[in-house]
Amino acid sequence: MIQSRSCPSCLRRVEVSQFKLGDRVRCPYCKSEFQIQPQMRGAPVANGDAEQRHRQTNPRPRLPKTASMERLQVEGYERFEEVGKGAMGKVYKAYQSKLRRKVALKVLALEHADKSGFVDRFRREAATGARITHRNVVRVYDILTGKSYDREGVSTEVHVISMEFVDGPHLRQLNQSEVRGNLPKALDYFRQICSGVAAAHEQGVVHRDLKPENIMLDRETNVLKVADFGLAYFVDRDERDAVWDTKTRMTMGTVAYMPPEQGRDAKRVVE
Repeated sequence: MIQSRSCPSCLRRVEVSQFKLGDRVRCPYCKSEFQIQPQMRGAPVANGDAEQRHRQTNPRPRLPKTASMERLQVEGYERFEEVGKGAMGKVYKAYQSKLRRKVALKVLALEHADKSGFVDRFRREAATGARITHRNVVRVYDILTGKSYDREGVSTEVHVISMEFVDGPHLRQLNQSEVRGNLPKALDYFRQICSGVAAAHEQGVVHRDLKPENIMLDRETNVLKVADFGLAYFVDRDERDAVWDTKTRMTMGTVAYMPPEQGRDAKRVVE
């Protein structure tokens, strides 16, 4: 008789001997729930149809395509789905249980988690986004910590930003034929981007890394939203933490989209 089974979400073994068939069990590790099916308790499979039904009701978890095969756990959030990644980390679509809403979770890469400079920059992005409230800027809800599990079940603490989930592509992914030749739409997009940037400027925030990848389009509302304030600069120095300062002569931004003077000295540009 099988005494335990693997959780479909985190794949760790969970004791189920005290439950009966059909009961729902909460995984003590990732807090997700699953139902005990006959096959999980050692009941024989009568035919191919029963086995097929089991596969349909208990699909194998889709694992992130990473070498470490990490699983994410953040208290209060579930249904994680990787939707993007970059040099700083990954972005997941998730569901916030208490507020019953979809959110985006930006997770700092494990290789940067123990580097104070990267953590400070990550926290700055969250603080910057949180102070800007505008329909053309991605809202930041909270900064959290979570756990990432490798294939062996070993956990590592990770830094997480919870933010508004924008269901759509960034401008680089947008079909150019939708905009090219359509002057009214192009002007509308340009106006929305300027509105988002202006809202940041009103809060004393200079983005410094404005590019197509950092402009998201909400397909449902056709609203553009400025995202990723990781390199932002606070004009009001009294409201900044000293560790967020940009050292003189340090180049910050994406070379293809920065003005020459920013490449020479990023700090003096915003001063």
